[in-house]
Amino acid sequence: MRYILTFSLLFINLSQCFSQIDSLELIPTKDNSIFSESGTLSDGKGLFLYAGRINNSTAAVRRALLRFDVSGIPANAQIQSVKLTLTTLKSAGSQTTPHNFTLHKVLTNWGEGTSNGNGTGATATTNDATWQNTFYPSSNWTTNGGDFVSTASATAVGIYSELIVWTNPQMLNDVLAWKANPATNFGWLIKGQENVPGSAKAFASREGLSFYPRTLTIVYSIPLVEKAYINEVNPQKRWVEIYNPNQPTINLANYWLANGNTTVQINNSLLLNGNLSLDSAKYAVLNWSGMSQNDGELALYNGDPTNGGTLMKDYIHYGSANHQRTAAAVTAQVWNSVTAFLPTISADTSSYSVNGNNNYTSGTTTNSVDYVVQRQTPSIKNLTCPTTMTLTGNIVDAKYTTTGQLELIGNLSPISNVKFFSPQFIDFSPNSFIDKGAFFEVKIGGCSNN
Repeated sequence: MRYILTFSLLFINLSQCFSQIDSLELIPTKDNSIFSESGTLSDGKGLFLYAGRINNSTAAVRRALLRFDVSGIPANAQIQSVKLTLTTLKSAGSQTTPHNFTLHKVLTNWGEGTSNGNGTGATATTNDATWQNTFYPSSNWTTNGGDFVSTASATAVGIYSELIVWTNPQMLNDVLAWKANPATNFGWLIKGQENVPGSAKAFASREGLSFYPRTLTIVYSIPLVEKAYINEVNPQKRWVEIYNPNQPTINLANYWLANGNTTVQINNSLLLNGNLSLDSAKYAVLNWSGMSQNDGELALYNGDPTNGGTLMKDYIHYGSANHQRTAAAVTAQVWNSVTAFLPTISADTSSYSVNGNNNYTSGTTTNSVDYVVQRQTPSIKNLTCPTTMTLTGNIVDAKYTTTGQLELIGNLSPISNVKFFSPQFIDFSPNSFIDKGAFFEVKIGGCSNN
């Protein structure tokens, strides 16, 4: 006899079988220009960043400083490429001759004050970086002109009125170092061909017009991890359907089910259809007598449940609230509240089914018809669209792009200027705070797992 659960409500997006590709486009958190002819010149709030030598009559040179906040990169991200793009808006003598500009990792912290000048700079204000000072007027560079790694992280050709783009594996290493140790993130210094008169050029600063690129683009992937979840449950028949949304094959023999103190390791005796070796986008249906029919819970663990909630992969409870393992499920972020639960279903033809068309925030619904269209876990983690990119804490000003879903559980302040792009959907957690005056742009496609 062939046993099946009620019809699954999901269609599978084949793109989820590959690593999720995400990117951040960051603008500088601070930038400045320093001028060799005086230790009191700076341009912290100016519209341009200057680098290179100005003309034949003087040996005066400029150097640019800029720093990016890379804390928005997820901890498990594998960075694939790093690219810095600036717009070249001025050239000494308006000449169109191309010149090389090198990028160097800065070794000492520096400041951006309120000075606002042009190609000749302005009088430094408190905390401005200058040729002599890291923070004017009290703190100095070890070496005038800035403390930086002498070997360039990248070299790019700057041409008047065109984009200049730096990209090099060493830039990736710099970003990795800043990500691992944020206290050492002092950004980069840009040097021009300082022995070539008239090589100076000006690039758009962070205070410049927003349509001029001055962005650090970081492309990274989120590694595929073994992941299984409860796709459908029929309490009256004590059936449970397990689904594998990711590429790695899962051995269900390593998984356990739990209902209160009753636990069982998944084995062939529980299998109604499918295989314990669960390939990507495949289902397995189990029959477990330890499930409660009217009031209970069902937790899925990758390992022995006695090891605690850290191994819990999915969870559902129904009939009433706050079962034995609910708090652990909330901690594991596979259930949203100890008081949220699904109502009892008495008909043995009905089930709790994942439904990609609905996003229940409370875990409850009054609709208990056949093939109940409610998710067993009111969490973004249980949709079978691609992996979620989660932003937490105070969100860094950036353009966040993902090939999967995006979940916001952090805060946007009144000065925030953030862009979110996702082909699936963007979930704003109830724990998110968007203050009055915050600016954000959202662009959403459609999840094909309807």
